[in-house]
Amino acid sequence: MIAAIAIMIALLGAAVVWPFSLALLRSWTSPGSLSDQVVWWPRAELIARTLAYPAGIASLAVALGLPAAWAMRASPGARGHWVQVACLAPVFLPSYLSYSALNLARSPGNVFGDLLESAPDWVPMLTGRIIAGASLSIWAWPLVAWLLAPGCRSIPGSVLDAALLESPSRFARARLVVGMLWRAGSLGRAWLGVYLLMLGSAVPLHLAQVDTLAIHLWRVLDLAPEPVNALIAGWPLVLAAGAGAWALSCRFERTWEHEDAADARSPGSPVLAAVGSLAVLSALMPIALSAASLRRWESVGAFWVLLGPAVWGSVRTAALAGLGGTMLCAAFWFGSAGSERVSWAVRAGLGMLAFAALLPGVMIGSFTLGAWRGSGYEDSVLPLALAHVARFGLIGALSGMALSRAESRAQRELRRAEGADTLSGLLRTSWRAALPVMLAAGMATVLLSVQEIEAAVMLQPPGAPLLAQRLLEQLHFARDEELAAATVNLGSLGFVVALAVAIVLARFLRPVRR
Repeated sequence: MIAAIAIMIALLGAAVVWPFSLALLRSWTSPGSLSDQVVWWPRAELIARTLAYPAGIASLAVALGLPAAWAMRASPGARGHWVQVACLAPVFLPSYLSYSALNLARSPGNVFGDLLESAPDWVPMLTGRIIAGASLSIWAWPLVAWLLAPGCRSIPGSVLDAALLESPSRFARARLVVGMLWRAGSLGRAWLGVYLLMLGSAVPLHLAQVDTLAIHLWRVLDLAPEPVNALIAGWPLVLAAGAGAWALSCRFERTWEHEDAADARSPGSPVLAAVGSLAVLSALMPIALSAASLRRWESVGAFWVLLGPAVWGSVRTAALAGLGGTMLCAAFWFGSAGSERVSWAVRAGLGMLAFAALLPGVMIGSFTLGAWRGSGYEDSVLPLALAHVARFGLIGALSGMALSRAESRAQRELRRAEGADTLSGLLRTSWRAALPVMLAAGMATVLLSVQEIEAAVMLQPPGAPLLAQRLLEQLHFARDEELAAATVNLGSLGFVVALAVAIVLARFLRPVRR
């Protein structure tokens, strides 16, 4: 336990606590440098857009993710395992690839693009915003599925049997299930989780010119990246992230409060077909659309000539972040495996990482940049790697805690009886199950780090050939051929790695009956 706490303190201190605390301290002594844009009270219309767009995205994501959550109810067996994989792999692919692929339909020469050219000016802008919201919902529905799955498993089979006897209508039974999830609070919590995450999501909405508070914050920090400006311009987002982090850290143990029901049954072929189609749409649709839009297949090879150094530079930086994700997975596993209840230290660490994950990426980048300025390392890749640990370390933490929950009570009592309750004993008895999960958590962090844009544009070292800035330029200037080639290359490689990571996590992180 002491070793776990030491690892958590070191990583969380360097990636989260120190940058945020230093930003708070300096906010009392350093005035904002953009007095005309950095204001404490945002405009009413800015607040309205900030509240409205994430609400629509979260609502669509819940509608898409609900059938998948019901399919995950039948988790035992090979069929349930592949449902879990299908509901996990798309999360590790970037949402802006879906946006860029869907946006290709608006290109000149396409039927839809030609129609938009003759439409009023507001129609193309509205279309772009709808595409941005849809791409974020397509990315977020797997999160809804995992958040709703425990609630679906908690519904007794006797209730389903009674509903089947009362009404043979599938619609009536579906309405009953939705009502039970709503009354239990599962539906509201899933919606709120996606809503809080979308409050800080910026790239697709930024490209669609949706002026939310996160986009306004990005614009402010692009001109003056001082942490005080981030706090003044984005304090509502800080409060929302803090509330969400507190809720997650307090309610984490209830995630597996209801384990797989003994009478869990297959959700049926129509539901499984819908979930499979949605998973394929989320993961492979951007690749297929981009490949179909290529004018020259030589562009796929030209991508590596033009952006190969940027890709490898980003991979090297992401490898450091992946190491941090693996260490966090190990630390939270060590800290959670000693007892059946989550300790205060593990709970606090989980809350810190959830807080950082819900903050806008540009804010994390600003805090990290301010903390490392003047240290002599601000032009290295270390600050960016730590910023990515702050942004995506929650994956490692949740994987480590889920790994401890995957150990049965009988196995834990046997381990304690044999005196293997120490760190060395835990490694000696459980390393075969733990090692794949720790490596998968690290690879998931690497995937997300390579594709991350918001913090990277704030922290990219001068002259460093990183991928984020080049992709952002292509997205901004609508370089369709280059974007299509980038999506085919990065999407294909990312999908293979994401699928492997999802298979490992779904295989080894099945919670057991307590």
